[in-house]
Amino acid sequence: ESFKILKNSKINFFGVLIGKEVNRNKKLLEKIKKYKLSKNLKLFGPNEKIHEMMNIIDIGVLSSFSESFPNVIAELMSTKIPCISTNQGEAKRIIGKTGWTFKTGDAKNLAFIIKKAIKEFEEKANWNYRKKIARERILKLFSSKIMINHYKKLWKN
Repeated sequence: ESFKILKNSKINFFGVLIGKEVNRNKKLLEKIKKYKLSKNLKLFGPNEKIHEMMNIIDIGVLSSFSESFPNVIAELMSTKIPCISTNQGEAKRIIGKTGWTFKTGDAKNLAFIIKKAIKEFEEKANWNYRKKIARERILKLFSSKIMINHYKKLWKN
């Protein structure tokens, strides 16, 4: 729905959808055809080389209806990719002010945020700063060393 809104708004975008059964989801494939989005989207199933896929991504978007700690957000941010995510689980805490969150299922708001992110992407100085603070936030709050120490504290208690 958000991609349809973007296309109807004459926003130039190309999206890569990655995940289990994404490329086999009949409802998704029907909507892509119905909204004439096949030139705007490339679908991939699970990918063992996700780190290679991250090299082609400018903005990470997670539209899950349910999450606890979305590792993909932390992984994207650690590679300097600003993120947009539903406000599920710990996503808002992970992203902080380095990216954007939206209410689950709110296609209009997601489209608005993507437009906003694309506009900022075009302003290189602002975008480079956002990329920098995304990575710094992950290193400061969620590095492997910090997470291991948190687990050790939990296990001791």
